[in-house]
Amino acid sequence: CLLGDAGMGKSRLAHEFRHLAVDREAIVVQVRCHAHGTTRAHGPFSDLLREVLRLGEVSAEELEEQAVQRLLALDPDLRPYLPRLLHLLSIPSVAHPLPDSLEGLALQRALGEALVATATLVARAQPLVAIFEDWHWADEASKDTLQHLVEACAFHHVLVLVCVRPEAAPKWPPL
Repeated sequence: CLLGDAGMGKSRLAHEFRHLAVDREAIVVQVRCHAHGTTRAHGPFSDLLREVLRLGEVSAEELEEQAVQRLLALDPDLRPYLPRLLHLLSIPSVAHPLPDSLEGLALQRALGEALVATATLVARAQPLVAIFEDWHWADEASKDTLQHLVEACAFHHVLVLVCVRPEAAPKWPPL
């Protein structure tokens, strides 16, 4: 965690750290939470997934096909998570439908599980650094998912860097 008040240089430190990690051949993804994004469940993780998959480079017509291909290229073991990951990316899919039984809190947990699985599976091939800026604006589902991801980091080549104001610091140890 990089803790500091607004304007203290958290983003600058994250920027420098990003360059160090890239130089060491890690996959580095960086996303920013937005003040208006607190109503979008898993918003920062959805953005992170879009960045990893480079979906900004894909036309709307090719979106589902490219997302599936790129997810499976990251790791074929992501296949069971495709319905949840496509849902997170807001990509409708007839081939990979989200089960009707998943809704409410069960859906939020299943999406979080898919995100943690994605991060840890990606990190099998290459270390992963996930940088979250302005975490004080993160939604509750993302905060829960981050807790699970941090717990998984101990067993995988994943490093999470969270830039946050002190009043919103995550409550996991050793803080």
